[in-house]
Amino acid sequence: MPKFSNRSEQRLLECHPLIQEVMNEAIKYVDFMIVCGYRGKEDQDRAYREGKSNVTFPNSKHNNAPSLAVDIAPYPTLYSNEYEFWYVAGVIMSIAKQLQIPLRWGGRWKTLRDTPHFELEI
Repeated sequence: MPKFSNRSEQRLLECHPLIQEVMNEAIKYVDFMIVCGYRGKEDQDRAYREGKSNVTFPNSKHNNAPSLAVDIAPYPTLYSNEYEFWYVAGVIMSIAKQLQIPLRWGGRWKTLRDTPHFELEI
């Protein structure tokens, strides 16, 4: 059974407890890592400059403490394999639905599709 690395666990602890609940259940079924939970000003503004975010600090759900967003990646990671992101997202979204946790996936966005990104709709 897959499990999170220490680094992924630390990043997940930066996230809202509902995100933690979904991700801790999903890792039982599919292997992935936590890339980012909370983002401070420097990291958020860098993500914006690099085209990885539509917003600057403090306008991202990553900028809350605890973070209302998380970025993940399938493990092992090959960012060019979008199928893997869709597969992991399907597992995560199914679990969120079962747990009745309002999660939204950035892979379905029409502008700046963000396949690593999940956020609470609260």
